[in-house]
Amino acid sequence: MGYNNDNAARVVFDIETAPLPDAAEFIEPAEAPSNYKDPEKIAAAIAKGNAEALSRCSLDVDLCQIVAICWWIEGESEPQPLCAVGGDGWDESGIIRAFWAVSNGHHLVGFNCLGFDLPVLLRRSLYLGIQAPRIQIDRFKHPQVTDLMDELSYSGKLKLRGLSFYAKRFGIDVPDGLSGSGIAQAVTEGRWEDIAAHVKADVQKTAALAERLGYFRRVEAAVL
Repeated sequence: MGYNNDNAARVVFDIETAPLPDAAEFIEPAEAPSNYKDPEKIAAAIAKGNAEALSRCSLDVDLCQIVAICWWIEGESEPQPLCAVGGDGWDESGIIRAFWAVSNGHHLVGFNCLGFDLPVLLRRSLYLGIQAPRIQIDRFKHPQVTDLMDELSYSGKLKLRGLSFYAKRFGIDVPDGLSGSGIAQAVTEGRWEDIAAHVKADVQKTAALAERLGYFRRVEAAVL
């Protein structure tokens, strides 16, 4: 799997998202099953449905916000995580602009980045008025991007599996105390150190997997 596809330095990256603060205004209100008659059960069903719909907004390009980005530029010693809030002076616009600046001219490597990370980055840039680079993210035409999930499924010919599966399958052991599904709750609780640690761990897993497939060289292997 061709490391020598181009001469650009590789940038392994990942993002974390949560629902927009006003996402509830854009989701269709839930309804209780028609056979429910008890007012308390009806109210509970509606509340549950609304909560589930809101949680799915983390994966909706039009209803999510980026709360953390991490990248690892080939040749550097470790990944660089940035959170949108948390006392470090960054907001969402700032971390997006920083990512576009450092990734400019490089080859992007991610896991499901064609299906999620890049569409979200481009859409949030559009909403926030940020000048984004022109990046092709078509399924079969994306010369600036390598999606490891796409590579491992042979462009969808095989079953799509997640990063955690492949990290375990390839023996990539990176400690991580938070799952992607727990990001929204961590944002609510202000656990920004945990969020930063999680996005960094995902990039470390992705970089190790990319190195195994020939798409990335960590700093100790960069000297020819």
